[in-house]
Amino acid sequence: MLQKRQALLHLQVLASGVHPYQSNLDDQQLRERKRCSHYITIHGNGRSVKAKVVDECDSTMGCDPDHDYQPPCPHNIVDASKAVWKALGVKESDSRWGEMPIFWSDA
Repeated sequence: MLQKRQALLHLQVLASGVHPYQSNLDDQQLRERKRCSHYITIHGNGRSVKAKVVDECDSTMGCDPDHDYQPPCPHNIVDASKAVWKALGVKESDSRWGEMPIFWSDA
């Protein structure tokens, strides 16, 4: 049985032309196992969706040009596209839109 890990789902704003069901994991989650270009299953709101891991969110670096001046991200974060949120049945009017507790596992 695949291990489910608890995390916070964050909304990721994407450029056009990328995989619609995509996610980013923090660097600690990526170090545990090579996950880039592989799929994870995100479980939340009573639904599940498969999403492709396309990048990492750096939890140690940030606030510089290479990281778009974004602060380092906390651990146990899964950034996901709007398509993932919609597949989980979370509406933009829902108070959880943008940040919601979830579980995820390797697909």
